[in-house]
Amino acid sequence: MQQRRNSIHQYSFFHYDANETLHVSEDEKKTLKDCVDNIEREYSQNTDKHTQHLILNNIELLLNYCNRFMTGSL
Repeated sequence: MQQRRNSIHQYSFFHYDANETLHVSEDEKKTLKDCVDNIEREYSQNTDKHTQHLILNNIELLLNYCNRFMTGSL
């Protein structure tokens, strides 16, 4: 868990102003929506010993895609 806390600094878009937005293509929007849907599905169903790990992994995947899309647009 500590490793994840430290890795948040690799996502430079957290330092952007609120008026700076990420412009994504329709395919990229679908990818991001799929990640969010997976997170919602996981926390909406019965939780088990895998739930937290799966949610964290999906959040990390979402952030990694945002990072990719952000650096790809610069």
